[in-house]
Amino acid sequence: MDVEASEESPKTDGMCDLEERLPAVVRLLPKVHQYGLGIALCLYIVGFVITNMFLASFGAVSFDIVSTRYVLAGLMFGLFVAAVVLPLHGLFFQLVRRHGEPLGAIASHTLKYSVNTYIAIAAGVFAVQSISSLPAWMTLRSFVLFHPGWVRLLTLVVVSYLVSAVLILVGVVVARRTMAKRPADYRAEYAPLAGWANFYVWAVAVAIVVPLYGSQVYPYIPQQMGGGEPIRIAAVAAKPDVQKELARAGREIYLIDRTSGRTVFLCVDEKKKSRRVLEVNNSEVLSITHDL
Repeated sequence: MDVEASEESPKTDGMCDLEERLPAVVRLLPKVHQYGLGIALCLYIVGFVITNMFLASFGAVSFDIVSTRYVLAGLMFGLFVAAVVLPLHGLFFQLVRRHGEPLGAIASHTLKYSVNTYIAIAAGVFAVQSISSLPAWMTLRSFVLFHPGWVRLLTLVVVSYLVSAVLILVGVVVARRTMAKRPADYRAEYAPLAGWANFYVWAVAVAIVVPLYGSQVYPYIPQQMGGGEPIRIAAVAAKPDVQKELARAGREIYLIDRTSGRTVFLCVDEKKKSRRVLEVNNSEVLSITHDL
């Protein structure tokens, strides 16, 4: 029995060493898989909230329980959160490994890690915006200029990351000075308090980020990519009074939302500087023509 135990021990230690050498993001993936259903439900609820916050700004709210738009909105928000949280997760483990180094070296490493990470993220956002602007994505202008929505998304990602990274660095400094003056059992004694502190920090972050994302980013992301950007169209309605509004000279018509029961149009008159929202039953909409 002792021989068998001694043979299995090196294998176990080897696996532990291998897990420790893996990047922090890779080690996080099994947890994401484990809580996949809960994450998917949370993203769907967030998509519902963000979409209805946007529609409420036009005086229209959707109470459809099942909607592809909620899924796309939730997925896009999930990508936004991942673009902030995963690099922060990696940064945290990088700092843990370097806890004994001088603060200047830690700050320098943080800057280098952050720059490299977000160069890669910017390249990914650039690729996504190029795909989302098909069929005109091969033009030089599309390659040189970001879509305003993607610029806003990338800006919010970078700002959120930088604020969080600064708070983490401040936490490292405070922890160093505090732990140096405390007994060895100080960390275990205050571990529950730290857990509640993390919960409140995340709650406040969600309460701030979700409305900020919903008001400053979501309305500018293309709808086919999980955003709410109005789509310029031409529409024909069955009712004469509705058709009169849609065909009035000098007006631009945009599609805001379309569900199983109704379609929401935004009528913009640039000369009069006025905007009107029309909510029309789908049975009364004869045709919708999309501008390319």
